Amino acid sequence: MKAGDALSLDARKKQLTPVVSATFDLPLMAAKVLGRHWRPMPPADQKKWIEAFSALTVKTYAEQFDEN
Repeated sequence: MKAGDALSLDARKKQLTPVVSATFDLPLMAAKVLGRHWRPMPPADQKKWIEAFSALTVKTYAEQFDEN
């Protein structure tokens, strides 16, 4: 992301979301993070957790591209 410093955090997240999603198996990673707590979790909560984990992952990467 060569122009990272010229983009807002939201713009960087928008550009990085498809790349991160295609590169990492975020649903699997989210499940592994919770370990034994994953299986008993209701599917609706699993979905919310995957969304939150994915958003955090993208945001973490986007924050790293605020300078050259």
